[in-house]
Amino acid sequence: MADKKNGVQLRQPTAAEVEFAQQLVERAKADGVSLVGPSGLLAGVTRTVLESALAL
Repeated sequence: MADKKNGVQLRQPTAAEVEFAQQLVERAKADGVSLVGPSGLLAGVTRTVLESALAL
């Protein structure tokens, strides 16, 4: 998959990554959590990944 804006070749997610993402979305929907927005799933996951990366 290519990032058209930057011309960078992005790797395909592994089956485990796809399954994990699907589980997160299902859990968010079951819990009534929005997928987007300031308190949504995407914002929370992004924040967690960035904080983890900065802690290394």
